[in-house]
Amino acid sequence: MALEKHIMSVYNVNATYWKIVDVTMNRIDGSATFHVNGYYDVNAGTVFAEPLKVLEYNLTAEVFGALVQSLDVGGDIVAGGYQYLKTLPEFFNAVDC
Repeated sequence: MALEKHIMSVYNVNATYWKIVDVTMNRIDGSATFHVNGYYDVNAGTVFAEPLKVLEYNLTAEVFGALVQSLDVGGDIVAGGYQYLKTLPEFFNAVDC
């Protein structure tokens, strides 16, 4: 799974394919960090070419806890992460791909 959304990179080129590449959970304070890479297109993203843009989202224990609670038993945290990203202004109207 990934998201499609045109977001300008520092290279003055749109990154259109966004993939969560890492989720780090802090068991002590309950927070989590999502690392999201933006690639030129799906082809670049599926071979893990050098990303055009890298984003990091730090979720508080409250926000991450709500995300986990919204999942079905045994649910996929990464899939939940994509749903969370779509609530953010930069991923408004992003499409699953």
